[in-house]
This record gives sequence, structure tokens and C-alpha cells, in this order.
Amino acid sequence: MHARTEGWLTSIAYVIHRALPKREVAVLHGTPDYEDNVLALENGLRKTRIKKTIILLSSPARPRAEQLGPRTFMVRKKSLRGILHFLTARYVFFTHSCYTQRFPPSVVSVNVWHGMPVKRVGWMTEAGNLLPVTQYALATSALWADIVQESLRPVAGTLVTGLPRNDRLLLGDVGVPARLGYAPGACLMLITWLPTYRHDFGGPKGALRCTHTLGVPADSLEQLNGLLERYRAVCVVKPHPMAAREGTPEFSRLRFITDDWLHQQGLTLYELLGASDALVTDVSSVYVDYLILDRPIVHHFPDIREYESFRGFSLGPIDDYLAGPITRDSDELLAAVSAVLQGEDTHAGTRRRVASLFHTHSDGAATERLIDRLGLA
Repeated sequence: MHARTEGWLTSIAYVIHRALPKREVAVLHGTPDYEDNVLALENGLRKTRIKKTIILLSSPARPRAEQLGPRTFMVRKKSLRGILHFLTARYVFFTHSCYTQRFPPSVVSVNVWHGMPVKRVGWMTEAGNLLPVTQYALATSALWADIVQESLRPVAGTLVTGLPRNDRLLLGDVGVPARLGYAPGACLMLITWLPTYRHDFGGPKGALRCTHTLGVPADSLEQLNGLLERYRAVCVVKPHPMAAREGTPEFSRLRFITDDWLHQQGLTLYELLGASDALVTDVSSVYVDYLILDRPIVHHFPDIREYESFRGFSLGPIDDYLAGPITRDSDELLAAVSAVLQGEDTHAGTRRRVASLFHTHSDGAATERLIDRLGLA
């Protein structure tokens, strides 16, 4: 489409959006559809004066009926009904991009985003003008509020409420071992492994690609599986949804999962994380969230310097803001995981120092605070 034509269509759409009367309705636009921010917000909005909550879907897959309140409805994103709900809702919450690049003053728009921006995003990169102009964004602490404000530029400011999805880390026992196929009540140590997204970032082709998406060769994965077997532990690995698809290796104690698998099991990612005993990641923003659990974190980051050069971090030096050992090869990773499996918490002091900077609240009440700040309580 010609840029001038696209500009006219965008302007007309904004005029229509602004002119349409707004109802006491909240629209939730998440990626994936039922990610934990969406579910936490839906639950919190049940106790407010909102008359109806609309979850916009890209997929026909639906959550269990008991997960949603009686005033919550599911509508396809790519439908006239979905667009109409979006255009007439007083409140809009979204985690990534949505239908529009700007909202009229009559709409309370909240860019919930998808984690604190450890990596440079938005206006810290050349992609800032692609972001929707929104009223509010969210942060977990004053330190992050400054970075979020610079990255996302919400016009009314960044609210230090915490992230709604973090409330779901504290839900308690949701039967994860049984959903993984282990006997209920089995004594099972659970590690989750969540690598962040990788691409070339303009550097030499393949500069950030490792032997495997996880950054370790296949024979080292076999060694890790043997280590997990020895300690009767399991490591659930969820590659980033945007990562290049590779053949998934099969191991007895390394379980590779997807968003579809979680949905089929009636689980969400943050329910899984809340049930885990430790986290392995590189610089995925999930480690910021996981800090509220005060459990061991291992940063497997063999390409940390290349990543810093091509993508960059929003704070630094990044080593000072990581919450556990930084492993750069397979031997270091195996040693760090072995220590966790033996009950050693080698970086507890570091983790708690970083947690004090990254979280003002760790109480599972982020959704409640956000609703109160928006005057919906």
C-alpha cells in the first residue's frame, strides 16, 4: 500500500475511533491470546464496575470455562465484532501491538508490555515509531519506571504497580507434576529453561546462532539429561515462540514444550514457573519476574558479549544486574545446574540485591494496584 494512502486510512480510522461513544467495557489484547497478563487482568476486572470484559482472540482455542468470569466474552481479533468492541471500549489493555498506533483521549489505554525491557526496545532502538502511543505503561520498580518511560513513552506516565502476570507466579500448587505425566505427589525437582529470542541483529550472518537454540551441543544435552536423572529432576524447556524451529530432541528428563502444549494441559507459563524450583535463562525478562519467588536462577549466556554489541541492554554493565551465575559453555552450565540440584544456593545474596532494585512489591497484588490506580476499584 502506498504510504500516503496508508496515512489517510490511519487518520480516518483514528477519527472514527475518537467519534464513537465509549462503553464501560474493557478489552484485553494479548499475545498469545491467554497469556498470564490477560488472565490476571480478566480475574481482577471481575471485581470492578466494568460491565463487560472482552478477550480478543487470534485462535479459536478457548480456556476452560471455569477460568473466566460470567461477564467475560471471547471474540476473534480479525472480526468486525472484535474491531467494534475495540473501538467502543473505555479501557484497553494490550501486551504487544494492537489495531491502532494511537488512542483517543476518551480511552484509558495501558501498554502492559511483556516484561521489563532488559534488552533495548522501543524508543531505545530505531523501532520506536512503530509502537502504539498509549496513556500508561507499567513497571515493577522506580528503576524500571525510568527505563520503561524512555522505551515506550506513555503520555500519562509509567505506573509502578508491578506486572499482572506476576500475580500468577504465586497461585500455589496447580498440579504441574501430574500434567507432566508424573504421579501426583511425586518428589520431583522442577527446573524451567526459557531462552530469549535470537537473530543476527545486523552482525555477521549467524553470529548469535549456537549449536542448538539452547546454546549447547547435543552431547551436552545428553549429559544434562543424565544429571537430571541422577537427581530425579526434570527440566522443562520452552524455546521462544519466534525462535527458528529445529528438530526437538527427545530425552527422558528434558521436556520441550510450546504454548500449544501448555494450552492443551490447561496450564499457563507463569503457573509452570510458579511451580518450578529454579530457572535457567539468558537475559529473558522472565528472570526479572522470577525474582519475586527468591529461587535460584542460572544465566546460560555463551554469546553475552555478541548480544550486547548487536542488540544492547537498557542498563549496565549487565553483569551487575543478573541474578545468578553466568555460564558461557556446557561445562559451566552443567556445574551450575548440578549445584542447584544438590541444594546449593550460591548466588542468593546477589539475587536478593538485584530483587531489591527490580521490585517495589512482591506480594501478588499487582493487578489490584493497577485497577486502583485507574480508579476502577
